[in-house]
Amino acid sequence: MIRYTILTEGLRCGHCEARVEAALLKLGQVQSVDANFEQQEIELISESELDETAITQAIEGAGSFGVRSISHDLLAKL
Repeated sequence: MIRYTILTEGLRCGHCEARVEAALLKLGQVQSVDANFEQQEIELISESELDETAITQAIEGAGSFGVRSISHDLLAKL
């Protein structure tokens, strides 16, 4: 499993969070998405590595949102 931390701009409310979460859940292999408009951050958990361009396009395509950075780390298997 891989955890992505995505720093965003333009998320203004819970509705924005829901739109971005729905868009990212449509990407293959995504297990969970948690957007936080107050911190302008999204945490995404996927089964395998995702294309960062696809992540950016999904977020930007969901509304007037931007991506400042994307980082990821491998989660330990239990």
